[in-house]
Amino acid sequence: MTTLREFAERVLFAERLEDKLAPPPPGLADHSRGRPLVTPPAPGRPDGLRLAPAGGDRADFPREPQLAREQARGHLLHFLANHELLATELMALALLKFPEAPDAFRRGLLHTLAEEQRHTQWYLDRMAAYGVSFGELPVNGFFWKAVAGMATPMDYVTRLPLTFEQANLDFSLHYRDVFRRAGDEDAAILFQNIHDDEISHVAYGLNWFRKWKEPGESDWDGFSRRLDFPLSPVRAKARRLLDHDGRRRAGLDPVFIRELDLFGGSRGRTPVVHLFNPQAETTVAGTTPDRPIRRLAEDLDLLPAFLGHGEDVVLVHRRPSPEHLARIQALGMAWPELETLGPDGQLAAVSPLRTRKLGGLRPWAWSPDAESVLGPLRPGVGGSAPTGAWHPAQQPLFSKACGADILRDLGDPLAGRPVTSLAELRAARHDLAAAGHRHGVVKPAFSSSGRGFRRTELWSDADDAWAETTLATHGALVVEPWLERLADFSVQAEVHPDRSLHLRGFTRLLTDARGRFQAVEASGRFTRLFPAEVARFFAGGGRGSWLESFYRDRVFPQLAARFDACGFQGAFGLDALVFRQADGSPALRAVVELNPRFTMGRVAHELRRLADSAAIVRFSLATRRSERHCPARSLPDLAARLEAGHPVVTATRGDATVITSGTVVLNDPRAAQRFLAVLTVLPGNRPSPDPSGRSEGSGSDL
Repeated sequence: MTTLREFAERVLFAERLEDKLAPPPPGLADHSRGRPLVTPPAPGRPDGLRLAPAGGDRADFPREPQLAREQARGHLLHFLANHELLATELMALALLKFPEAPDAFRRGLLHTLAEEQRHTQWYLDRMAAYGVSFGELPVNGFFWKAVAGMATPMDYVTRLPLTFEQANLDFSLHYRDVFRRAGDEDAAILFQNIHDDEISHVAYGLNWFRKWKEPGESDWDGFSRRLDFPLSPVRAKARRLLDHDGRRRAGLDPVFIRELDLFGGSRGRTPVVHLFNPQAETTVAGTTPDRPIRRLAEDLDLLPAFLGHGEDVVLVHRRPSPEHLARIQALGMAWPELETLGPDGQLAAVSPLRTRKLGGLRPWAWSPDAESVLGPLRPGVGGSAPTGAWHPAQQPLFSKACGADILRDLGDPLAGRPVTSLAELRAARHDLAAAGHRHGVVKPAFSSSGRGFRRTELWSDADDAWAETTLATHGALVVEPWLERLADFSVQAEVHPDRSLHLRGFTRLLTDARGRFQAVEASGRFTRLFPAEVARFFAGGGRGSWLESFYRDRVFPQLAARFDACGFQGAFGLDALVFRQADGSPALRAVVELNPRFTMGRVAHELRRLADSAAIVRFSLATRRSERHCPARSLPDLAARLEAGHPVVTATRGDATVITSGTVVLNDPRAAQRFLAVLTVLPGNRPSPDPSGRSEGSGSDL
């Protein structure tokens, strides 16, 4: 009589497809189980179906628009038939690797294996109807590589039933509907039958998982803890469809389903690790971040999620609530993987990132604090991956003096003047007045967002004391004329690993009367963000836009030399403004300051992905103090009032959800201590904003 071990060996090692798919004979005996099998490099396969080696030939998975063609649908079934065959072989491997597993576990595994054999045959039969034969495409062995190394039965149920088979709950329903729309009802019924079988397969794995997980550990924590890269919970679902009902029928609890729905991360792409560190200027200057900056770093640590890719990793101080993540996800956001930092703001000692292969490191700014957190991950970054590093030689880039120097090199007579002593400051103020500038401004070298500025015409002895203290801390001040500002804007750009500079776009800065950051706007058409006079200026008086070529041809070469000298790479922004000259005409101040980091302008530029392409995106920060017109008892109350005053309206564009208008708070108000990150989407036909009522100054982008 054939034993279960002999049957499993035939399924795993046979080189004829008919032997692999021959169902188990009735009455299989499970004695003489033998010793645990050492995992072979690959299952036995007939010629044409052997698993392609790494770097070998690969077939392109058919994209959905191609599935209107019969051949493409046949090729899709070819991929799925290989998946089912791999599942069959892996189940046979589990029977051979774990001879001491409980009898009930092995009987259930045999039953599931027989159903996987049937699924494979169903796909083969349907492929034949499309004229596609099994083996005409190269076959991939990812499932084998991800599961075959299992060391325990718990590894098996976690990796195959609870990951790949759970994901098939979603994929089977998705392709059922795709094939039904293509007019293939037989294939649609096939997918529905496979889906129904997968519910029982997931239930089987869940039953044994619950028997073996740590006492008191939740299903979600136990599941996610046991998956090692390249597996993660993101592999247990499809990208756009989550079958809640099928999972409930399999016995998964609501908390598990909710956490899975919200989980983001890599499906195989090496992730880039992001960190929000707005205290960069402070740490570069060698000083301690003050309380507001520390609160900003903690409250808005989710912002890099809107800058990167959905398969990246974002480091956060506190994980937002599932309710908040679900609310933003419903608006079209694809969350990356979120990893919580320790109480000291550093990576946990057991962080899986310490041993993962990474695609790069992307802090808000490269600075000593970013190096402290991300530096330990650098050994995991691939050799050709874009990344950066902090070096003390980059410190001058953060200084306001750098922007003044760039402007001077461009030949601007109104360039600011760096000073390093009280005597130089007095001389600069005198020269400013002698040149006919009634008003001027003094800026600390390492400030941001318009903080810490002093007006020269209001100078007093107390300001001398401030200047001496600030010089001792910052090393320099910058003195410049206070211009009649018509509009502020920012240039968003990137230094690539090959040292080339790439323009990403322009955004409009909205500032208060002292030039402090209030909000930033972005649009697919930059000029419509401005009043008519400024829009005409940017349009060259009807001769055509000149702004992009000016920055690429004139400004970027000046920057490239500075970046090359200190090895800087990554995101950067330039603040700039349009001001009114003495004769009444507008003119450009091309560089107010250089920000060698991401900026809120870059955030607004990237947030356009969540909005309708015709809309205007406004990004701002709100506090209870800043919203005096909207009094609130708490930040959650303030968030509710802001959103109720401008309710979100969404639309579907293709298969994506986009915001057409409305306000949404992006960070979790219940976890925030001081700041709310507010996205407002305005219809594209909004009248140009009127800057009247806002007085002179020079803006700064946080």
